[in-house]
Amino acid sequence: MLKILRKKGVMKRILWFLAVIIILAFGFMGQASRLSNTRRTPYAGRINGRKVSLEEFQKHYQHVQIQALIQYGRNLNKFRDILNLERETWDRIIALDEAHKRRIKINDDEVLSALLNHPLFQKDNHFDKELYNTTLRYAFKITPKEFEESLRDSLKLVRLYDQVTGDLSVSEQEVFKQYTKENEKVQVHYVLFKTEKYKDQVIYNEEAVASYYNNHKTKFLQPPQIKVAYIHLDFPAEARDEENDIIEQQAIDIYQQLIKNPDLESVAAHNELNLETTGFFSMEKPVLKQGWSYPLVQELFQFDIGQISELLETEQGFQILSLKEKLPATIPDFTEAKELVEEAWRTEEAQEISKEKALEYLNFLTTQESTMKKDDFIEIAKSENLEIQQTPIFTRGQYLPTVGITKGFQENAFNLDENNRMSGVVETPKGYAILFLDTKYPVNMEDFQDQKDEWAQKVIVQKKTEAFNDFISRLRIKSKLEDRIPELLSKSTTANQQRNKD
Repeated sequence: MLKILRKKGVMKRILWFLAVIIILAFGFMGQASRLSNTRRTPYAGRINGRKVSLEEFQKHYQHVQIQALIQYGRNLNKFRDILNLERETWDRIIALDEAHKRRIKINDDEVLSALLNHPLFQKDNHFDKELYNTTLRYAFKITPKEFEESLRDSLKLVRLYDQVTGDLSVSEQEVFKQYTKENEKVQVHYVLFKTEKYKDQVIYNEEAVASYYNNHKTKFLQPPQIKVAYIHLDFPAEARDEENDIIEQQAIDIYQQLIKNPDLESVAAHNELNLETTGFFSMEKPVLKQGWSYPLVQELFQFDIGQISELLETEQGFQILSLKEKLPATIPDFTEAKELVEEAWRTEEAQEISKEKALEYLNFLTTQESTMKKDDFIEIAKSENLEIQQTPIFTRGQYLPTVGITKGFQENAFNLDENNRMSGVVETPKGYAILFLDTKYPVNMEDFQDQKDEWAQKVIVQKKTEAFNDFISRLRIKSKLEDRIPELLSKSTTANQQRNKD
């Protein structure tokens, strides 16, 4: 695909994010191919008493994928793990059913206007037909008619959104509350009873460790793992274009050989190329040496044994991959996982000691003068040989040294005031802490007045989004959704595993 784009001279005309989307699309469309293996199943589920065919679900699933690629672009990988595209697909279908009931229609002129002004297809502030066709064909793998019907559906959802949220408004008090939440600052001192410090105090107990394993087996689940064989043809160092073209043509020739004989090992031997093999790796801990993107790794986990990848172009040259072996997810027995189990058990026990120590210290502090000041808090901590730490001045959601972004820590910090300067015991990823207020920095009212209109717009958008999400949630419940997709995917996976065994 990259070769075709380059030979046609199209790549230079594609926006920077389109190049990213093409790469991401390689790994992001895998679920649709898994669903395609279940076409014999008559339907994907039911909503509002009607059956939704697998073809209808797949059509909307593809459009949801495309929207994710457009929305997140190069940041897609950051959000991939929290996206639930199957659920978004059902929500889209359910919402479109509601739009149909409300007789919401979008005419051709509205679709055309939205298309001509779509930012993805703009070049020099004008709609670029070549860019449009190239994007649909190579990045989205969809026809113009299919994309335009998807756009029509999306405009229906925009109209539905406007109907549901059009009457909403926000008060100045709501705007100020949100502005304060995001702009007020605080600084605290704190004593941290680190879990790590108490691990040596935990007395080993074989029976307790075994019991911990039995009660937390899923915690030690080993995810699926694969082993990949690959060949690579690297560009010569400081090579000229002509030399790179020779490597490219060689890679294309080898790939054509693999179409006729999809045996990477024999083709590599025939071309006197080294066949390299990774060790087993999981999706959570992919191999880094080869520099494969996470979308590519995800795609590899969907491969069948012996399946050959596309011809991959990298900055160094070309690669061709093949899935060599696959191991299913397993829970190791106690003997095999004993070292990991003991470490997890010891950490949990040490965390309990940390909590006990923090509670004892808090009880000690509360016996001191009720008018304790910051200097008193610091001096008492030092006299007890405790480590005292201070945060920078921070806003909500800001990363903090040592404790990171810990919701409980930050909530407690912002709840402190002049009449209540010391917190209770607060859990953090590193142990338990007790906080003492240094200074709280209120928002600047002049700044708020200057930015009030901008923040009002921000708050109303947030309010409308929450209201529409609540509306969709109610629609989902009302539709009595019967989702058969997990069952279909499970059957597809089982069938693939059986074929691999055969």
